[in-house]
Amino acid sequence: MLISSKKYNIIIMDITLKGEQSGLSLIRKLKRKKEYREIPIVGLSAHVFNQDRKKALEAGADVYLTKPIENKKLMDTLEKLLAQK
Repeated sequence: MLISSKKYNIIIMDITLKGEQSGLSLIRKLKRKKEYREIPIVGLSAHVFNQDRKKALEAGADVYLTKPIENKKLMDTLEKLLAQK
């Protein structure tokens, strides 16, 4: 996993990644690893349904935001999560 080569304070994960793995499966993998368990993850998606939000939070996302997102809301969310660390 590419992420293992660096240290991060926060992760923004697109929930609907195309490719071998979805954003949800990557969040689950990260939260199972001791070294990433405490890193806040922001799930980001264009899906606005409650069930999508619920799936992301159950997978381990700390926050779920929908696109398009205003810069101020994103920055406020990131600052709040980093302050909680």
